Amino acid sequence: MYRPQPNEYAQSPFVSRYVDQVGSGNVLEVLAEQLTEVQELFTGVREDQGLYAYAEGKWSLKELFGHMIDTERIQAYRALCIARGEKLPLPGFEEDLYAQAAQFNRQSFKDLLEQHQLVRVIWPYSALLRKKC
Repeated sequence: MYRPQPNEYAQSPFVSRYVDQVGSGNVLEVLAEQLTEVQELFTGVREDQGLYAYAEGKWSLKELFGHMIDTERIQAYRALCIARGEKLPLPGFEEDLYAQAAQFNRQSFKDLLEQHQLVRVIWPYSALLRKKC
């Protein structure tokens, strides 16, 4: 699975800014490498550091990490929908409401790291979804 071609995704500045950041390698291999990198990065963060936000009203480090996890969950669901030929429009999500409801600042980094690992581990299986099995 490689970087999507322009005819494979909605052409909008919002979507394109993310797709443009995708390298030319195998996406599944990149996701596996990123899992290790992210786990190593956040494993060294103390609980008190996780509550740091650079300004009033901005997300803390835990909230940012939680948002990354939520986004991976949503993308995995969307991949399943696409693979199964879903005809209904896929809903968006309001990230601020999701972050507020999840209360990431009350979760430990250990729990967030475990959630991230579990969510990311299912991505390699998304290749199977394309085979409609």
